[in-house]
Amino acid sequence: MEATQEIQITLDNATYWAWQRKQSLFDRLATCVLSRWVAALLLFAFFVYRAAINNGMRSVSVGLHLVSYFLGLFMLDHFLGFISPKDESDIPNPRTVLPMKRNEEFKPFRRAVREFDLWYLQMQILGKHICQGL
Repeated sequence: MEATQEIQITLDNATYWAWQRKQSLFDRLATCVLSRWVAALLLFAFFVYRAAINNGMRSVSVGLHLVSYFLGLFMLDHFLGFISPKDESDIPNPRTVLPMKRNEEFKPFRRAVREFDLWYLQMQILGKHICQGL
């Protein structure tokens, strides 16, 4: 009984340690906007290059087209979430974008998907699709 509890405690500590390392990396990457998107662009270019190389092979080509189609749908869906507001009530009235009176409240544009989340989802799905296209 004690051995299983010790193993569980060890697993919990290892999981927490891994989560801390991941969060620390994300905190450092949050300020490097240009570097993150250059890395995403390079990963996407690698995916396109692999698709072009494998286009001649019939068996690989059909599966790769399907994977590419779903990749495009996923990326488009999250990009649309990035450029759209979080709530429909956040869409400003075209006549009054800024408050004109003192009792009116200014509501800035809040995105449904944050920029870092968009980048993380794009990198995650690109990596998965590259592995699926092998």
